[in-house]
Amino acid sequence: HGSAGLLGNLSAAVPFNFSSPEAALGFAEIAHGWGVPTATDISLAWMVAVQVFPLRHPAIEFLLLLAVADDAIGLVIIATAYGDPDHPVQPMWLLLVLAGIGASLLLRWTPLPTRNWWPLYILLGGIPCWVGLISAAMHPALALVFVVPFLPASVLPTIGLFGSPSSATPTHSHSPHDPQAPLQAFEHRLKLPVDLGMFFFTLANAGVRLVHVGPLTLAIFLSLFVGKFIGIVGLVIMADRSRCAPLNARIKVPDVAMLASMASIGLTVALFIAGEAYQQERLQSEAKLGALLSGLVGAACVAFAKTPCWSRRWTQVTTTSTTSEPTLPSRRPGAQLGPRLLSSHYDYDDVADIVAAALERSLLLTRANEKAFMLEEGAMRV
Repeated sequence: HGSAGLLGNLSAAVPFNFSSPEAALGFAEIAHGWGVPTATDISLAWMVAVQVFPLRHPAIEFLLLLAVADDAIGLVIIATAYGDPDHPVQPMWLLLVLAGIGASLLLRWTPLPTRNWWPLYILLGGIPCWVGLISAAMHPALALVFVVPFLPASVLPTIGLFGSPSSATPTHSHSPHDPQAPLQAFEHRLKLPVDLGMFFFTLANAGVRLVHVGPLTLAIFLSLFVGKFIGIVGLVIMADRSRCAPLNARIKVPDVAMLASMASIGLTVALFIAGEAYQQERLQSEAKLGALLSGLVGAACVAFAKTPCWSRRWTQVTTTSTTSEPTLPSRRPGAQLGPRLLSSHYDYDDVADIVAAALERSLLLTRANEKAFMLEEGAMRV
């Protein structure tokens, strides 16, 4: 499904042509922003999705998969299509990237205790990838993209220097969030520096001057919304009907249409690509404003979800898409939820997970209260 939806996202990149003062620059200059509509703002799309769909609904996971995939494609587009014209790409240096991948793969395959030490992957794999990309005149921000897939998601068995099982090997945990796993340890240790870096990056790069509104603004907005809607809905339904990638039984056609609308929320990555694609201040301002306006689609999705034609599709409030977790019972307004309703899914040393858990509890309480109120109101009418 993610592949089909991703192809739909890329179909949104077909630029529009308008008769305007910008046309004097030539179609090639304006069309250079074809990569702007390919991105999806993951965080905002997720916030909208949890407001629209029942919690743990598979459509939310589908949207996150789609958003992560097309943001990855967006980073590749930045690295390949929007390089520095004064410094053309030097492909030979990409051999260092292959060397970094090989080092990461070898480190994972070698059954020594070092295979579970994530800093070694960064040193032996990340540094060659970074040097290779920057020497090839490509964005070095992609360096760890080639290394992180090789980080073990669980603690791997190791042997000692003399062939015996290593006594230092941590006890394997069956938890999906084993803090000793290299991938989890890497994410946990670097989360704060990355969050701070993203904050200052956004502060410095995501400003939008609302002084230029023109045809390119409408072109970017329509490419994000109309292009993604047609592409994602069409290709996902085609993949489902052809049985190439059958949809989850709980995801219906209206859900796909709603997901496609949410995926059109561009913002962060789209703003960054717009800054890279256009050097003229007017074109850059118009393109960024078009990406910014795509956030209105999220507000429209939330508003539509409040209407009876959408809300009545959900006959009960559930906390999960699996049968292993209980259905949230109806409660009177003001009732308190259990203190550990969703705690097993989160790492409470992680600030983002704490916020996510609190948000889910708040949504569960709100929806439970709304359900209880509707039931009581119906009983009073009877």
